[in-house]
Amino acid sequence: DQELLEQHGIGNTYRVDFPTNEEARKIFRRYAFRRNLAPYGFERLVERVIELCGNLPLGLRVMGSTLRGKKKDDWESLLHRLENSLDRKIDAVLRVGYDSLHENDQSLFLHIAFFFNNEKEDHVMDMLADSNLDVRLGLNTLAYKSLIQISTEGKVVMHKLLQQVGK
Repeated sequence: DQELLEQHGIGNTYRVDFPTNEEARKIFRRYAFRRNLAPYGFERLVERVIELCGNLPLGLRVMGSTLRGKKKDDWESLLHRLENSLDRKIDAVLRVGYDSLHENDQSLFLHIAFFFNNEKEDHVMDMLADSNLDVRLGLNTLAYKSLIQISTEGKVVMHKLLQQVGK
């Protein structure tokens, strides 16, 4: 939460990006298999998990721990379920950021999750101009709390797992 850091006089911060796909595979494999390689026949499933988690380390850790020791069929069933809804542990952690928002910012979060993810910031502001939301302030708040990012192309980007929290 960027705002919290600023309130405590911390001005110098370093933004850490998500791990690369290869780093995400390593993180997940260590939790799921306790080694760097997946057993034969599991690599396609590993790729599905990486895609589902969007390289979010928390998601990779929780999913790896959840799937550790399970049979391939169990992986398939669990992944199918998770493609439609979040794991409770992941949801609980991610929901903390959402729950701490003002109701207007929660509404903006939901609008982004449903309609405006990966849309240009100007487009979002134009589309919500007639709403009761202070869109510029809300976007800044969501970005400060790391619930969205504004890309170098000016797009509003919400992580896939956060988007599922909103849905």
